[in-house]
Amino acid sequence: MWQTLILAYWQPLFAHLPVESLIHKHQAVYYQAINESTQQIDCAPFIRFMLKTILRAMQEQDSTHVDPQVTPQVKALLQVYWN
Repeated sequence: MWQTLILAYWQPLFAHLPVESLIHKHQAVYYQAINESTQQIDCAPFIRFMLKTILRAMQEQDSTHVDPQVTPQVKALLQVYWN
């Protein structure tokens, strides 16, 4: 739940994305990303996982609802980490 709260505080659009559901669905990968970040002393694996998860959530939403609210910079950032 903290992900949605922090993200929604930054950008209200995130209050409507099912980020927690996707994290729960991919829980093993979530914990793997946390472990990799801890072992590497680098948050990149966790950030990469979260950005991919957020992008998936955005893609699953009705694009007419989400697209106008997402800045081009956020879309570009998410696309970089998606690939």
